[in-house]
Amino acid sequence: MDIRIKRPARAKMLTDEETLTNSGQTRSLSPLVDWEETSIGMEHFFAARVSPSDSISPPLNLPPRWDEFKRGRVLLGFNTTHESSTPTIKDDARSILQSAGRFWENPFRTPIVAKENTDAFLETFHGVTVGKSGTYQYRLDDIMLSYLPFFSNCREFDSYIPIWSLTESDQCRLPEAGDNRGNDWRNMYPSLPHRDDIKAVGPFGFTQFYPVADWCERRLHCDYEEELGVPDLTPRWFEADSGSVLFSIIRDPVNYFQYTGREGTTAGANDGGGGKYIGSIKLYDTFIPVKVDRSAADAYGDECTIMCFPRKVKLDISFFQINDSTKRIVDVRLIYDDFDRNAAKSEYTCDVSFHPLNYQELIIKFAYSRGIFVLLFALIGVSTVAVAGLYWVVVRLTTRIEAPRKLRSGRMFWLFFPYA
Repeated sequence: MDIRIKRPARAKMLTDEETLTNSGQTRSLSPLVDWEETSIGMEHFFAARVSPSDSISPPLNLPPRWDEFKRGRVLLGFNTTHESSTPTIKDDARSILQSAGRFWENPFRTPIVAKENTDAFLETFHGVTVGKSGTYQYRLDDIMLSYLPFFSNCREFDSYIPIWSLTESDQCRLPEAGDNRGNDWRNMYPSLPHRDDIKAVGPFGFTQFYPVADWCERRLHCDYEEELGVPDLTPRWFEADSGSVLFSIIRDPVNYFQYTGREGTTAGANDGGGGKYIGSIKLYDTFIPVKVDRSAADAYGDECTIMCFPRKVKLDISFFQINDSTKRIVDVRLIYDDFDRNAAKSEYTCDVSFHPLNYQELIIKFAYSRGIFVLLFALIGVSTVAVAGLYWVVVRLTTRIEAPRKLRSGRMFWLFFPYA
């Protein structure tokens, strides 16, 4: 038996200074795990934000909660490879949908009882908060997940695909030859390069242009757990129209305390779960929407929506390598292709592409700070005026007109900025 213990490691790594001075952020282990509460390095990872929706059916892999974790806070998965002859085992979609419909409600009599159970089971997927009056209240509008929602039955992961495990795996590969996103020089480094080889492209990185960063291409073999032959009241995730947002990903890596909503490793009075950190985010651009691209269905006719199933799904995640230690998600797309109406077939493939953006793409996506773009547009404006002025000087010096007209820049200026 091969047992491997892995932790998130590449979304946000220690800086050179933190490594040399041993001053990286740390946290203590829970006394339920280690009675000495040993200090360990702080993990950072990308997380998904899921909210209730009236337009899309809920995911079938919402997390268990409270007493469902009474044997320990572990998300279990039946891990088999694609090559394995083990048959696919699906969960009961009907019972899951029934519980999903009540997921956002308080299952206890009062918020106080919910708080007691939240502390007992160290729950993080809850809506218990302290109101302005100092009393507990329950309102669950968002949850933070460390795994991908909706992808509920995939080989090697089962119902839960941790984002960090998906993109930091030894199964990651570089793009195939001929892929227009790849570059021959990138093959000099592995898909997950050594920390010393990572090179970011800064706002003035004209010479670097292409970053050296993680690049993960891999294919997952999955099954729909939904009853394909029975339509739902609302479109299911694979029936969503182009432009629909299924969920979002927080663009910057989160740490343990932000994910749990706690200030320590034990329960406290102000624990708010992952929704506490989500609620503290004021900039909406922090949430990168996962938008559906169903344009390939146009080739199958106007009615390829409900009960029309994509057999090829591509999850394209592009990021900004801010420096040699930190990443930031910039864009996420979910692309559907190869449709049919065979409800008896549940298999589909999911191609994952986790790749860095080059300098031009970062400019187009407005990934840099606002000041950089103010400076960039100012430089473009000054350059344009300088070129126009040079052109005027050349024309003025080479003209054959005996008495050429003067440049009336002042009068032209007042055409654009009239008197008050």
